Amino acid sequence: MFKTHRQRLVTACVAALVVAGVARAQQGATSEEGSQKRKTTVENVSYVEMKVQADAIIGRIGAVSSQVSAMLDTAREDRNVVRVLCLTDKSNQIDLALGTARDRQSGMLAALSRGADGRARHEYRLLLVVGDRVELVSAEANVCLGAETTGVGKATLTIEVDPNLPTADPGAVPVAPVVGIVPVVASAVD
Repeated sequence: MFKTHRQRLVTACVAALVVAGVARAQQGATSEEGSQKRKTTVENVSYVEMKVQADAIIGRIGAVSSQVSAMLDTAREDRNVVRVLCLTDKSNQIDLALGTARDRQSGMLAALSRGADGRARHEYRLLLVVGDRVELVSAEANVCLGAETTGVGKATLTIEVDPNLPTADPGAVPVAPVVGIVPVVASAVD
């Protein structure tokens, strides 16, 4: 009986900690607009769309891998050691992501065939994250070449001008004339 009571107590404590951790994680996630959009998007996607988008993500990762490999070959021909090292790292990251994406796709397809909707959507969500990571690594690969990137994804710029700024031209401010004052000088020797 004591063992059962202890097990119940431990189970209750663990459950309380898990619930508190989930609540904290959800509070953090709700503050991020992108994660909320993705969460609702993943929940609203049909199985057919999931399969099509998974194929598109893997195709995009393969295209990025080919592009970075071509940049790496060019850097090797130019004998630019810094670029070769940087692009080799990015190429390895993309190849690893491609393998991960394929694993996630096969896990998603297996879950769909078993009718495990929650598991399939989880695998799909992870596949989306891998695709986003590859986009970032692609931008980093462009930086390896010295190509500036303006950012990944859509960006907006909003400029607000304070209406209380002075309208006078600072170049038109009159300059005070220089007046020479002759200092009084006295000699110690007369």
